[in-house]
Parts: sequence; C-alpha cells; structure tokens
Amino acid sequence: MTTISTIATEWESAEGQFKQQREDWQAARAPLAERVAAFDAEENPKFLRKLTRAFEKVTRIASVKRKIGKLDTQMRNDEFDVRSAAEANYQTLGEIAIGMPQTSAEDTQRYVTIKDIRAHVQDAAAKVATAIEEAEDASDYELMDMAANNKGISILSYLETDEAKRAIRAAGDSIAALNTKLHNAQKQDAQIVKDLGFSNTVDLFFDMAGGFAGAFTSYLNMKKLDDAVERMEKISETLSGMEQEAARGMHLMQTTAIRAAQGSAEGMGALAQSIAPYMPADTADILYGRKAAPRMDVIR
Repeated sequence: MTTISTIATEWESAEGQFKQQREDWQAARAPLAERVAAFDAEENPKFLRKLTRAFEKVTRIASVKRKIGKLDTQMRNDEFDVRSAAEANYQTLGEIAIGMPQTSAEDTQRYVTIKDIRAHVQDAAAKVATAIEEAEDASDYELMDMAANNKGISILSYLETDEAKRAIRAAGDSIAALNTKLHNAQKQDAQIVKDLGFSNTVDLFFDMAGGFAGAFTSYLNMKKLDDAVERMEKISETLSGMEQEAARGMHLMQTTAIRAAQGSAEGMGALAQSIAPYMPADTADILYGRKAAPRMDVIR
C-alpha cells in the first residue's frame, strides 16, 4: 500500500531533479541569450561591419539561436515531465485522503465515477486521434490511386482504407461505450454531470456521436473519408474539453479531501503544499484559500 512517506520520497526526488536540471539548462542558456541580445543591440554599423554582420547573422548567430531553441525544448519537456509527476503523486495523495473517514461514501463513489469517465474519455480520444490519422492517410492514397492508375498504388490504397475502417470502428466502439457510461452516470447521479460542467456538452456529444459506430465503417470513396475526418475532429474537440473538466473535477475532490484530512494525517498538508504549485492554479486556491505559488513559466 502506498503511504504518504512513499509519495513524499518519490516527489522530493522528482522535484529535486527537475530544479537541478532547470538550473543547468538556464546556466547553459544565459550566455547564449546574452550573445544574441548583444548582436541585436548593435546600432548603426558602418558599411563593412554590415557585411560581416550579415555573414555572422546567418552563421554564428543562427547557430546560437538553434542551440537556444534546443535548450528551450528540453526545458519544456522537463516541465511537462515534472507536471505529470506532480499530477500522479497528487492523485495518489488525494485518493489516500478520499479513502479516509472524513470523505462520505457518496463522495467516494462520485470520485470513482468521475475517474472512470475520465479513463473512458481518454480511451475514446486516443482512438479517435488514431482514426483521424488513418482516415487522412487513406484519403491521400485514394487521391493518388485516382491520379496514377497504378495497380501497386491501388493495392496500397485498399490496404490503407481497410486500416482506416478498423481504426474508425474501434473509435466508434469506444465512443459508444463512453455514451453508455455517461447515460448511466446521469441516471445514477444527476448532479455529477452538472458538477463536471457537462450539462450542455453531454447532449451535444450524444448528438454528435449518435450512430457513429455504424455510420462510417464502410467507405467507397475519398469524400466519405474526408467527411469522417471532419466529424471526428469535432468529436475530438469535445472529448478534449470533457477530459479537462473530468480532470478538474478529480483535482477538486482530491484537494477537498486533502484539506479535510491533513489535520489528522501526518505530513499530508506539507506534501500537498509542495506539489500544488505544479498543479492547475485552482488546486492551490482551494487548498490554501489563496493563489498558487508562482508558476514555472514565471519563475523561468
């Protein structure tokens, strides 16, 4: 069983590694940025200097900017990793708090339902994304097949279309399962849809997804593939919003439970405070009744 001390150890390691790595990247970046800034600040160079400056710009300065770009990308990747680690550790901490006596059975069940919905939304979103990619590839091959009149391309086009069918069928099945999950959640707990901000989204989603599993599983031409992509892109946007709301709902319940339990669970409050700045801002607002610590993009 995961304990608060185990989470604390894991988080201390992840945060410490991130902070050290960020310092290293910033130390490497600073002189490069200063060099570019000094070059850009040079004013009214004479004619010969303009020539050497132009050469320097397309060679040395361009190279320096590429190095800065690579460092910035690495820092963004590191930030994404530490945020992911923060969410995972905070969720585990929150679920420990939710399992304590301060949380009612009703709220515990509601959390389980929201977590399950989020997992279904993520599955559907991943399968829709794959289906969009496969359908776009199949549409491209269909176009080449029409233009080239080549047997080899025709075979490839057929295979790509078949892959698109399977991917779209899988996406449709996942959406149908999500539809069922949402309907059941509404029946069992009408308030949960309101709490998640799904009141309008759910009806829209039902309309968009209705019949999807069977409507686009047979394609004869490129236009139908393109139509399928357009419809799936709209569904993908809706799923993205639903995932964000489900995540927000989970964070809210985790934070509420942590706040209620931190007086009786040693180390929980301090650990939550160390993780919260890496979480969405409203997490710290609820936990402390004030704004979160400065975000990393501000610190940087």
